[in-house]
Amino acid sequence: MKLVLLGVTGYTGQSLTEQALARGHNVIAVARNPAKISLKHPNLRVFQGDVTSASSLAEAFSNSEVVVSCGGVSNPIQARKGTTVYSVGTRNIVEAMRQTNLKRLIVVSSAGVAPRKGAPILYKLIVKPFFLEPAYRDMRVMEHFLSETDLNWTIVRPPYLTATPLRTDYRLVPDHNFEDDRPLSRFSLAHFLVSEAESPRFIKHVVAISG
Repeated sequence: MKLVLLGVTGYTGQSLTEQALARGHNVIAVARNPAKISLKHPNLRVFQGDVTSASSLAEAFSNSEVVVSCGGVSNPIQARKGTTVYSVGTRNIVEAMRQTNLKRLIVVSSAGVAPRKGAPILYKLIVKPFFLEPAYRDMRVMEHFLSETDLNWTIVRPPYLTATPLRTDYRLVPDHNFEDDRPLSRFSLAHFLVSEAESPRFIKHVVAISG
C-alpha cells in the first residue's frame, strides 16, 4: 500500500513511519523540513510540504492510497497559545486530496476534545482549561469540518501518550470516549494507525483508543 504520512518528525510520526515500512508499505513522508527525517529505506520517499498550503501537498499525494496525519502542537505551552494547525491544516489536506482524487484520510485528534469521566482532577481543573483547551477547540473545528466531507475519514482520539513499549492489546471504542481512559504508548497509537490504513474498521467514525 502507498501511504502518505504527515507529522512524521514528531515522536508518534517517527514510529508511524518505521512501523509502516516494517510492514512492507511504500511511504511518502511529508515534512516542512525534510532534513529532519534521518531514516533511510528503499520504500521511503520524502517530500517537502506544509499543511498550511494545499498546493505544497499535491505532488506528494499523487497516486497514493491513504493519507495519515498525526501532526499538531507538541506540548501544553504551545497548546495554550492557540493554533489553527488542525482546522486549517486539515482543510488543506482535504483540498490536496480532492485535487489528486484521494478518498481515504485518517487524522489524530485527542480524547480531550470531549468530556473524560476518568480524567485526573489536576487535568480537569488546571491542565485542560488553562493549557490544552485552545488546541482542543481547534481539534473540534477540525472534527466537525471533516465529518461533513464526502471522504472516507477516520478520526482517532488518543489519551495521554507515553514512551512505554509497544502493546497491541489497546482498547478501541467508536463514537464516544472511554470512561476509564488510561495512558497509551505512542508506539501503540502508531500501530493502530497503520492497522486502520491496512484494514479499515472505522470509516466515517470517531474512534477512541486507550491503554
